[in-house]
Amino acid sequence: MSERAGGGKDLDELFAAEPSSFVAVRDALVRRLREAGDREAAAEVAKLRKPTAVAWALNQLSRRERGQVEALLRLDDRIRELMQSGGRGTDLRKATDERREIVRGLARLASALLAGAGHKPTSASGDKIFETLQAVATDAEARDALRLGRLSGDIRPSGFGESLMAPAAAAGAEGAGAEAKEARQQLEQLAEARRTARQRAEEAEELRRTAERLAREAAEAERRAARARKEADRAAADQQRASAAAEEATATLTKLEGQIDRGR
Repeated sequence: MSERAGGGKDLDELFAAEPSSFVAVRDALVRRLREAGDREAAAEVAKLRKPTAVAWALNQLSRRERGQVEALLRLDDRIRELMQSGGRGTDLRKATDERREIVRGLARLASALLAGAGHKPTSASGDKIFETLQAVATDAEARDALRLGRLSGDIRPSGFGESLMAPAAAAGAEGAGAEAKEARQQLEQLAEARRTARQRAEEAEELRRTAERLAREAAEAERRAARARKEADRAAADQQRASAAAEEATATLTKLEGQIDRGR
């Protein structure tokens, strides 16, 4: 996928989108490109597949843990050089051990991202995460896609990538039980956090609806009060005019009575 297809920023936003909204964001980008007259780029974007759940998690991981992803890719270069040059076995073991630790850490983080997005991590998804991280060792396209956070699918390793899997798996077998227990605990904590978040979101929504209802009632009460004040002002003005008229009538009556008395 070329950078011209919507521009790097547009593609970053597309692959950062939640899987459920990927198609809508992609189609909107295609429409913008067509309207801009770039039909070639629009056709290129239209071919993009929605990332699998594992690919989506690794794309987000690439954005959030860019330093660790770059460290993994640098180690791949280092291991490749050592294997091709016949370097010392201790150097190769050290590099592969360091790579294994980075992969294990990234795999845990990717599984946590899956769980946070509502996808229950399974042994199958864990294997796919691990295999894709191994595959970037020899697959240049996968390497670039991971670095940019634009993976679309799960990738199986071959050649050099597969050669790294056996020592990594063997070295990690000893601590597998402890890691599995830790992973289960993390998943339980994430599940509890999601339940708490949902409950708080429901409570917040109820408070919002109550606040809106009270605001409407307050606005209606203010309108009624304003009408009452206007009516009171009109009544006071009518009373004042009536009082003035009564005083004037009294004065006139008094004057007339005086004239009648004088005429007698």
